[in-house]
Amino acid sequence: MKRLNWQNNIKHFIELLHKATSQGGWYNLKVPVFLMLAVAFIFSSCQATVPPASTRTTPQPTVSPVPAIAPTPPQSDAPSINAQAVPTNRDKPVIIEFAKAINALNKDWEGYRRTYGDWRQKGVCVEPAMTESLNKFVANFQKVKRTASELPQSSVVRSVAERLAEAAEKEEAALIDLRANWKPGDESIFQKYETNKLAADRIRRQAEQNLNDLISATQVENIESIDKYRKGRTSVEVEWDTLQKDYKNWRQSLPADNKIRDTDKEKTAMTTLQKIADASQSILNKVYALPPPTLARKSADLFVEAAEKEEAALRKLKASWKPGDEESITNYEREQLTVNKLRRDSTLLLESMASVSLQGNRPLLQQFSTSYGQVSKAWDDVLSQYDDWRNKGGDCDRNAVRQQLLERLNTFSALAQRVNALPQPTIVRPLAELMTQAAEKEETTLRQLRDNWKPYDSGYYQNYEKEWVAIDRLRRQAAAGLTDLVQKNNISPSDIGQ
Repeated sequence: MKRLNWQNNIKHFIELLHKATSQGGWYNLKVPVFLMLAVAFIFSSCQATVPPASTRTTPQPTVSPVPAIAPTPPQSDAPSINAQAVPTNRDKPVIIEFAKAINALNKDWEGYRRTYGDWRQKGVCVEPAMTESLNKFVANFQKVKRTASELPQSSVVRSVAERLAEAAEKEEAALIDLRANWKPGDESIFQKYETNKLAADRIRRQAEQNLNDLISATQVENIESIDKYRKGRTSVEVEWDTLQKDYKNWRQSLPADNKIRDTDKEKTAMTTLQKIADASQSILNKVYALPPPTLARKSADLFVEAAEKEEAALRKLKASWKPGDEESITNYEREQLTVNKLRRDSTLLLESMASVSLQGNRPLLQQFSTSYGQVSKAWDDVLSQYDDWRNKGGDCDRNAVRQQLLERLNTFSALAQRVNALPQPTIVRPLAELMTQAAEKEETTLRQLRDNWKPYDSGYYQNYEKEWVAIDRLRRQAAAGLTDLVQKNNISPSDIGQ
């Protein structure tokens, strides 16, 4: 259809031209200028050939690939990294200057990392340092324990040596438990050790007090006081044995069924029981009157406790017993077993102290006391070292580490300032901003390390070092973009000082 219209236009134009020439010839041709324009229009229209609808296609949008250096910061006047594909000659000096600055920064950045790594390799105030310190305390105290186990074990001082060995075992177990269960930031394990240490120290003080009592027992005045107490107590013991014998006779005099059918016999039984109870009160008064020696105070206290229980039990029996009452008798005899045990324990303590009081034991006690003093001093030295170590937070010099972290932060902050001062013409601005992001991220995480650090916990260092992955990714992106610019501008390594 379009082709037919074009042919008709040509034919019409030729007819007009023929008519005009036939009237005035070529020299008298008065054709308006618009005819010439019409010719141009006709030729132009015949050049516009529209294809049929079946062959038309819809243009698709071009998708640009994501550049290797990404993301480009959004800004209206800065071209993307793709725009650097057609640099101008005047960009070459800018790129060279930027490359030199980047190379110097990366060199110093790596130098900073090496210095930091060397410092970290020293293991300052981290978990292995704590374990090493606790190992030293355990090893030092085990020497003390071996010395304590080698103390003389003669009968005179055996109880003291056994008590000291028991205390040493508790102290060693507490230190081993501390070493095995310590964790960064866990203060409860130290509190548990302090509790166990107090228990061991309590036993150790008891052993030391017993030794002092033994040594004092060899002094003349103490020997005299103990002998005087023993003599006064002997007479009371005789009366006490008589009282219990009288009770036994009274108990045997009762019928098998404990039922007295004769009134006179019942009165006699009640009177006898009253006399026994009165005798127990008399014995208690005499026990109270005994002058207890200082070194035999525990023995004297047990003797008084036994007399009080005997008097109370007999008084209760006298008040409650009636013929046929078996329960009251059973209750008294059960209490009598406790009384007799207290008497035996008191007697053993007194005789032990009396045997030591012999002046012939003085050289043995002096020798034992010297050895004991050596053990005690070594023990105190270990505990003193531990207390000093604990009070200052371990072997870690916290102030020194904080100062070192501050110095590293200051060093890197100076490097970050150089990054911020990089030239930022349009051609290199995206690369400069990548470097700025990397420097800001490293400076921020390093500052967090300085502010949050605690001794014997490497987790703070690890949190900082984990960020290096993201930081170095930004640096590599900047390096890759710079490599592309250098290659596209035919810049040789010598131009940038490589």
